[in-house]
Amino acid sequence: MVTAYAQVEAEFELKLKAEQGRKAEDLRLRDRRIAETEKVMANLMRGIESGTYSEALITRLNEVVAELEEMKAQRAAAEPPPVELPEDLPAL
Repeated sequence: MVTAYAQVEAEFELKLKAEQGRKAEDLRLRDRRIAETEKVMANLMRGIESGTYSEALITRLNEVVAELEEMKAQRAAAEPPPVELPEDLPAL
């Protein structure tokens, strides 16, 4: 016999897993964007290191660095905290 708590717990876990799946996909997308932006930054750095110096190049590098920092901060904020239910929840 399934208790009411067990049924609610099972439904909650299903919804939680679905939400985690959506969040995981969002995090993967953010990771891809970060990786792409890191490549742009690396290319800009290679250009500067090879002697192609210009104010426009430095300005763009600074913009990319700022974008990357913002993207990483948003990615960290999007990381879902773990959800733990107390073992004695039915008694509460």
